[in-house]
Amino acid sequence: MKHFYFHLLQIVKTFFLTLIIVLGLQLCYFYYMQYFVEKQAHRWLDIVLLDLLSEWDEQQFLTHSSDTLIQNITVEQRNSTRQIFDKLDELFQYTGSKGQIIQYGLFLQTTQIRYQAHAHFKHGMFFTIITLVADGEHWKIDQFYYEYVFYPQQKQQGSLRLI
Repeated sequence: MKHFYFHLLQIVKTFFLTLIIVLGLQLCYFYYMQYFVEKQAHRWLDIVLLDLLSEWDEQQFLTHSSDTLIQNITVEQRNSTRQIFDKLDELFQYTGSKGQIIQYGLFLQTTQIRYQAHAHFKHGMFFTIITLVADGEHWKIDQFYYEYVFYPQQKQQGSLRLI
């Protein structure tokens, strides 16, 4: 009987050790895939965003947008965005985007990646927060939040001046 319990204990220890190893490997694979997906999306966004900020093209923006964003954006919002880019004028500097992966769902099956980016234009600054979602094998812009500031047209007391 003592031999039976010893053998059973060995089987249980082997089972749990195997389970820990398998779960550890799955966790490593999960984080590796997260890293790979984030790098792929980051590269895609920087290329698309630099192109959009250089020359705002509403049709191109809509091509890269998710169905949800297209349905929720109004004509007034589109016109306002175009007018803002017209006033900002020429892109001087794009600093690139920084982001993080957001996963939710019972088994983390839904992935969003949220990025923020800064750009300096001839007549102002632009800050955006963009959320990407996977649409098949492609990335789409699911949320597009932005803030901007125009530089003063005339020098004002206390305003920054070029030297």
